[in-house]
Amino acid sequence: MRSWRAPASSSLNAKGAAAVDAGLSVARQYRTALFTGLSNPKLIVFSAAFFPQFIGAGHPWAPQFAILVATFAAIECSCYGLYAAGGRSLARWLSSARRRRWFDRATGSLFFLFGAGLVAYRA
Repeated sequence: MRSWRAPASSSLNAKGAAAVDAGLSVARQYRTALFTGLSNPKLIVFSAAFFPQFIGAGHPWAPQFAILVATFAAIECSCYGLYAAGGRSLARWLSSARRRRWFDRATGSLFFLFGAGLVAYRA
C-alpha cells in the first residue's frame, strides 16, 4: 500500500544515484559487504555441494579448485557488474517524478496482485 500512496518525490540525486551515507568510507562499505558475503552459509553449502562434482580424484585438487573458484568469481563479478549497471540506469530513469510515481503504482499493484493470489490459493 505504501508504494501506491507514496509521494512522487525522489530520493535520488541529480546523477540518478541513491543517496549514500557520507559517514561511511568506501573501504568500510566494502569490508562490511565482504564479511557479510563470506559469512553467508548458503555460499558454503553451495560450494561444498557443487565444486566436488568437478574435481577429478586422480589429479591434484588444489589447481582444479583454484580454476573453479576463479571461474566462479569471474562469472559472479560479471553478473554483479551487469546488475549494478542496470540499477544505475533504472535510477536515472526514475529520477523523473512522473516516472517514479508510475513505477511506485505499478509495483504496488503487483504486490497487491501477489497478495490476492496467495489468498485465492489458500482458499
